[in-house]
Amino acid sequence: MKLTFITVSAPAVKNLIKASEEISRLDKSALELKLYYAVKEYSKEKSAALISDIKASDMVFVDLMGSPVDTVKSVHMALAGCKGNIVPYGNSAREFLRLGKFTADSMSSKGDGKKPDMAAMKKMQSMAEAMGKIMPGKMRDMKNYSQICKYFYLADYLNMLNMLYLILIDYGGKKSLPKPLPAKESVVCCVCSPENMQTFQSFEEYKGFFEYREDKPVIALLFYSHIYPMDYSGAAAKIMKKLSAIGNILPVAMSGTESVNDGVLKKLLFNFLPKKPAIILNTMSFRLGGGPMGGNLDAGIELLKDANVSYLHPYFMSRRTETEWASSIQGSTSSEVLISVMLP
Repeated sequence: MKLTFITVSAPAVKNLIKASEEISRLDKSALELKLYYAVKEYSKEKSAALISDIKASDMVFVDLMGSPVDTVKSVHMALAGCKGNIVPYGNSAREFLRLGKFTADSMSSKGDGKKPDMAAMKKMQSMAEAMGKIMPGKMRDMKNYSQICKYFYLADYLNMLNMLYLILIDYGGKKSLPKPLPAKESVVCCVCSPENMQTFQSFEEYKGFFEYREDKPVIALLFYSHIYPMDYSGAAAKIMKKLSAIGNILPVAMSGTESVNDGVLKKLLFNFLPKKPAIILNTMSFRLGGGPMGGNLDAGIELLKDANVSYLHPYFMSRRTETEWASSIQGSTSSEVLISVMLP
C-alpha cells in the first residue's frame, strides 16, 4: 500500500519512520511510505515529486497547519487528481475527505461537497465512535477517521504504529498484521510535570515531587500535554527549572479547550495549591479557551478576570533554527505571529 503523509508535525515524521521500519520487519511488501515535512517552501523538483506521490497514492494524510501558500496550492491541485483515500487533519483540505464510504459530501450540512465545518465534523466523529463498532460501511469508516485523528494528535511511536496497523488492515488488505490498539489520548487538563509527564491529583502528591515553600509566590505554567505539532515538554521543563528558584511552580498540562470551558482549569489554578498564582505563563498557541477546533473565548476571558494577576504569553518558535532567526529581518513567520501573538 502506498501511503503519503504531508505534515507539519516533526514528532509524527520521526515516529512514522520508526513505525514503518517495524512494519517492514513483519511484512516487507505491506507499506510504501512517502513523507513530506511541510513547514518550508519546496523546490520545483520537490513539489513535482510531492504532486506525483499524492496522485499515485492509495491513501494521503494531509496536515497543512501553517504550511507555505505554494505548498498548500500544490497539495490541493494534486488531491484533485488523487483516486485513493484522503484523510485531512484539522482544517487542512477538509473538502477532499474520502475514507472508504465516508466523504466530505456526507459531512456537509447541505450535501453539496463543500468544506464541512468543524462543528459538523466533531459531531459526526462522536456519533461514529459510538456506532462504528457495530455498524459496517460508512459508520466504520467514520470511526476509523476519528481514530486516525486521535492517533495523530498524540503522535508517539505506539500511536503511529497502531495507526499504520489500522490503515493497512482496513484499507490495504493486510489482515495478517497485529490488531491495532485504541489510540492513546493525552491528558485533558491536570497538574503535570513536563520533565516526565507524571500527573498529580492532589496537593499531597504534588508535595512528594515539588518542594512547596510558603514564603514563595505561585507561578502557573500552562503547556500542551500532546506533541502536535511539536513536543514542547522539554522546553517547558527548562522554564520550570529556571523559575523554581524564585517561586512554587504549578505546571498544568492541557489538551484542547474543554478544561477552560468547563471550569477544570480554574479549579486547578485557584484551589490546587494553598494560594492562587501571582502570575500565569501560557505557552500554548491561540487564545485561552479557543483554538482551531473552536471553543469558548468568553470562558477564557472570565477566568483571567477572576484571576486578576499578571498574564504572559511566551511562545516557542519551531520552524527555524536560532541562526536563521537571528539573520532574519522578519523574525517570526506570519503564521507564528497569527496564532502566537495576534490571537492571544
